[in-house]
Amino acid sequence: MNRARLDNAAAVFIAPDVRRTANYYDEAKSARIVREPAMTPYGTYEFVVEDVDGRLIGIGHIREREIFFRGTFD
Repeated sequence: MNRARLDNAAAVFIAPDVRRTANYYDEAKSARIVREPAMTPYGTYEFVVEDVDGRLIGIGHIREREIFFRGTFD
């Protein structure tokens, strides 16, 4: 999850594919969904929930490695 889009947030990339990201989404529906599952401009497929303390948590996976890691190792 890009901090420029959602300030003061954490991201968790634990799902190896779209199907598992969708499964995590189904389980997380009891939380407040901030953003539905979607591809991002920075190369991830993710959704965002808000926990009981108001923290934003992005859950998904890196789908476009060349976009996600662009400029990281320069």
